Amino acid sequence: MSSWSISEAKAKLSEVVRRCQKEPQTITRRGVPVAEMISVAEFLRLGGKLPGVERKPHKVRAPR
Repeated sequence: MSSWSISEAKAKLSEVVRRCQKEPQTITRRGVPVAEMISVAEFLRLGGKLPGVERKPHKVRAPR
């Protein structure tokens, strides 16, 4: 797991987002962990909910 200061995370946000797809990224303020960045897949796996995102697969109807 990687750790980033807030200023590093701000300067390298694209990299932090890319890395959080593989493993959680810790954001620190003055060396103290203050936030954890995780992928949406991990968030949903942990039971989180996003507006407009269904957790259940949609049923597909056969074409007529």
